Amino acid sequence: MEEPQSGRFEALTAFIDYFANTEQAFYSFPPQQTIEKDGKEIPVLQHPLYAKPCEDFLSALGRYTVRNYIEVLKNHGITYRKLSEVDFGEQDALTILSLFTALCRAMRLGSDCDLGQYARKGIIHRMLLRLKEIDDGTGG
Repeated sequence: MEEPQSGRFEALTAFIDYFANTEQAFYSFPPQQTIEKDGKEIPVLQHPLYAKPCEDFLSALGRYTVRNYIEVLKNHGITYRKLSEVDFGEQDALTILSLFTALCRAMRLGSDCDLGQYARKGIIHRMLLRLKEIDDGTGG
């Protein structure tokens, strides 16, 4: 990988402090809605309403989308479902950004993935800290 360029990931690492607090509510759900069908009330699938900083973070991630993220992650034997097992200190920027891309794609496709679950486990925070190390030239 090329020489570190200070500030490359600043749009993302600006959220380090926000994601450090794993106890906060990263999203909420709107009041349950139903539709009537054949005389029965059927609940409507509700999507989470992310907190403003989460929305801003997801928006900033759009700048860093890795198009070949599947290939990158496959080469490292990593999946977003096993992020808790990943040693982020060993990963380069492309791999971290590929993980973020995988998370975003999984969220958009309606899988069981949501940003809040990874934020509460401290995974988003650790990934951002790794990008900060790379940005600062202190992390290999």
